[in-house]
Amino acid sequence: DLHANTHSFPTRRSSDLLDWRQSIAPMSEVAGRLAIEAAAFALRKTAGGRLRLASGSSYTGSTSVDGGVLALGNAYAGNAYVIASGAALELDTTSNDFSLPATSFTGTGTLRKAGQNRAFWGSTAATFALGSGSLIEVTGGTFVGGSNANEVWTNNLSDLSVASGATFDGVEANVRVDGISGSGTIKTGYSGAGY
Repeated sequence: DLHANTHSFPTRRSSDLLDWRQSIAPMSEVAGRLAIEAAAFALRKTAGGRLRLASGSSYTGSTSVDGGVLALGNAYAGNAYVIASGAALELDTTSNDFSLPATSFTGTGTLRKAGQNRAFWGSTAATFALGSGSLIEVTGGTFVGGSNANEVWTNNLSDLSVASGATFDGVEANVRVDGISGSGTIKTGYSGAGY
């Protein structure tokens, strides 16, 4: 059980794996702050339930979500996210916009954008290469999938669902999805380009 809201892990080799086997009752909310001092760990969430990491981190390793929901409540520096079928990675922009570093998303689970603010990659690039049966779900705010025309969607096979009141903004990217659902807004094109 999590009793404190701050967990610090000592610096170790970049090949070390932090395996988060937190037993959490389904649908429970755990707010935690993960302070990782090493530049590159591997983080894996395996148990069901929801784990919310409320503070940002300079952690740049890979993250695997094998079970339940891993909710990021602030921008993180992680460079690769693998989301298993039945699991979800949530970018929760309730507190502020997320300007994220170069990142890749793979797997067959759900990449969810929640909260009223934006998630975007600015001058860095994200690679979306989610597998068949996966889902990009925008439940609130704006998910910008094409900042500066540098996001990569070439191998993406996920569906896209945009809830009422939410926006998916492809901007200049050649966004590829398998199916589209929801009653939200899907935008394309750069507003300053004159088209």
